[in-house]
Amino acid sequence: SAVANTSLLKMSMDWKFRSDEQWFISPVVHIQTFKETAEEEVQFTNSRMGISDEYEPEAGTLASFLGCSTKTTARVMKDISLDKLLEPEKRSLTDEYETLNQPSLILPEALKTHRMCMDRLKRFSDHSTKSTYHQKLRYYKWEMYGNRLSQISNETPRHITGDVILSLNIGSAYNRIQTDLENRSSNRMSPHLKMLVRGSTTLTQIREKIMCPSDFGTYIEEGKELEKPDPKFFNISLYPSSFIFIHDTFYVDTSRPECTDISKEIREFMASKSCFGPTKVESMTGVTIMDLTLRLGQPYMYIHSGNCEHMIIFTDLRLMTKDDEQDESKYPVVTFERGGDVRCFACKKMEAGMGVENNSRLPMTPAFFCDTCFKEFHFSHGQRLGEFKAFPYFHTNRI
Repeated sequence: SAVANTSLLKMSMDWKFRSDEQWFISPVVHIQTFKETAEEEVQFTNSRMGISDEYEPEAGTLASFLGCSTKTTARVMKDISLDKLLEPEKRSLTDEYETLNQPSLILPEALKTHRMCMDRLKRFSDHSTKSTYHQKLRYYKWEMYGNRLSQISNETPRHITGDVILSLNIGSAYNRIQTDLENRSSNRMSPHLKMLVRGSTTLTQIREKIMCPSDFGTYIEEGKELEKPDPKFFNISLYPSSFIFIHDTFYVDTSRPECTDISKEIREFMASKSCFGPTKVESMTGVTIMDLTLRLGQPYMYIHSGNCEHMIIFTDLRLMTKDDEQDESKYPVVTFERGGDVRCFACKKMEAGMGVENNSRLPMTPAFFCDTCFKEFHFSHGQRLGEFKAFPYFHTNRI
């Protein structure tokens, strides 16, 4: 079975999350075992149904299985329609498809799916709700994703790779202790980045795909704020160490000689507490998704740049199909990235390029400025005005 014996494979955080009691968290899953079991089930079903390995089953497959004509098969399909469960005068079929956008054809007292459609229509009849949806669509950055998605081939492949596909949600960055209000807020669970990964995708590839402002931030030395920032002083160069925690294992990044195991103190702390289970540590180099044991829906963690934390959640595990990108080099495939465009605090027009902290002349900290406003507000004839700390700001969705 693809689902592991949870009594033997308790994750080190299972007691804390009460994972077995949460409806949105799956039992422990071996990715490799799931793939093998799912492929066996598909082959068994195809052999029983007489379906070949072609990508598009022939129209007469069901007719061949039933041993009757195509015309008879079409009549059978019509006879087993869900609408047959209703009385003739209550059936909503106007053609071969149900029309659920017309209130007169929806029967919420008869079918649960119709009740859901009626609820949807009622929500959209509210002006504020409709405006919220339209506003989100209006500011969605289509230009950022069009090029990425257009790179995915739509051609029917000659061969479907035997692999699995998972959805991976990466949360926003947190590098400080959260307040009670922030912990109760749903914003922390809102993904900053979504991507599709396949079984052959390595953890190193995932780590390289996650762009975070913390990686490119660094305080600029006083007197050099107007100079071009030196990449060797970025956090990603000064603090390259990172790890991904999944199930009961800390997968440490060892891709560079200067990388260290920053999970050591965390593991020692967990070992001293009875509420945590045993943990392991491994190098993430060469580890693929297929090698993992995990729970779908369970929060895991990616930590980098010292103390910058990102919650990561795996969802939607399935076999790869003909509709998925077959080219292994295209993965991970980014399917969503939060806009994140920060406008200048002063002019409200240009994109921010500099961040400022600890400036007594500003009502907030940090504040973000475009290059022009930063120079005009903080310098006069090349001389600093007041005390402040500046750092370059990069829009990660543009990198």
